[in-house]
Amino acid sequence: MTEEEAKLLDVNLLNKILSLPVWDSLKGYSLYKEQPFITTFPARELFGVESDSEVVIQGIIDLLAVKDNRAIIIDYKTS
Repeated sequence: MTEEEAKLLDVNLLNKILSLPVWDSLKGYSLYKEQPFITTFPARELFGVESDSEVVIQGIIDLLAVKDNRAIIIDYKTS
């Protein structure tokens, strides 16, 4: 991070985010940043329609935490 970028940080907001209880729950997990994913879901599950069509969903998981057979997905929002 450059000095200019550091000046743009809101320290109060960062402290608020880092004090959230979710961070304590990640101890012992393997962490993976910015993980792309693509999957499909039946349209009936997503939209409550009578259709067997599959809907493709893709994106980036901001933080994926994995331990044994459990995964926690964290999506960063600042507003």
